[in-house]
Amino acid sequence: CSAPCRASEPAQVCVDVLCSPTPIQLEFDPAAPYMPVHFSNPDVLWKTQHPYTARPPPRLLSTAHVRIRFRQAHLNSSSAALCHCSWARFGQGAFKIALRALYATKLRHLRVPEETHDERIASSFKQWGKPTDSTFRFLEARLRSLAPDSAQQPKAERFYMIGDNPASDMEGVRRANIFHRTAALPEKSTSWAGILVRTGVFKDGDETNLAEVVTDGVAGAVEYVLKKEGKA
Repeated sequence: CSAPCRASEPAQVCVDVLCSPTPIQLEFDPAAPYMPVHFSNPDVLWKTQHPYTARPPPRLLSTAHVRIRFRQAHLNSSSAALCHCSWARFGQGAFKIALRALYATKLRHLRVPEETHDERIASSFKQWGKPTDSTFRFLEARLRSLAPDSAQQPKAERFYMIGDNPASDMEGVRRANIFHRTAALPEKSTSWAGILVRTGVFKDGDETNLAEVVTDGVAGAVEYVLKKEGKA
């Protein structure tokens, strides 16, 4: 499931299929196996510096202008404000929250026993992406496969996560370090370091969630890693 810009239709389709694999013939099928819905990103909020990050689709601009009146004293141009948003926007995690609520509401409408709702939702909703453990184990395996072949395996591994979101990027780092401390092998140590950048959700003054350092952007983060590893 992606983060749709128009969430109503995707939400309707998802709820229909969650209730029945053949919704045109049967609105609710209690005997059908739970339909999986895969989410690739749990971020509720996201943000970039791209000027069109939060711009509504062109055909929606007129509606937005009719419904939202900007005071001239505060904004020189409503279109400029839309094109140069400086605040975080809802992401796929917000769609997941909304879909969960809509699915539960539909189940109540269908008079499905309340005590089964949590099980149905937990069995259907599959979360991937940062900060899930499965994503970080995949990253580690993939990066190891890209490393130059060596007869002697390194005794220490250091991975770096560069990201703008303390709640997902840095939280993944925190969980990864807990995992490796718990499953530490005597012949090898694995650790992660988080580098926050100021190009997205994070703002100065926010909680860093144990990030090792904060830089202005990705270039500064790469320079930091190279310097720390003695490659600068």
